[in-house]
Amino acid sequence: MNDQETNKVRVMFIDADTGQPLGTSDLSQEQLPESFEIPTTLKIGGHNW
Repeated sequence: MNDQETNKVRVMFIDADTGQPLGTSDLSQEQLPESFEIPTTLKIGGHNW
């Protein structure tokens, strides 16, 4: 594992309505919002979630 891989955060996306996982992604800290307290929309696979 190189340094770039160790600086990633594994994020699991959960459907708020069903509680079912939508998928996971390894993201750098810079790719994450500062807070998840406000409603957040992500574009995954061309769809807004």
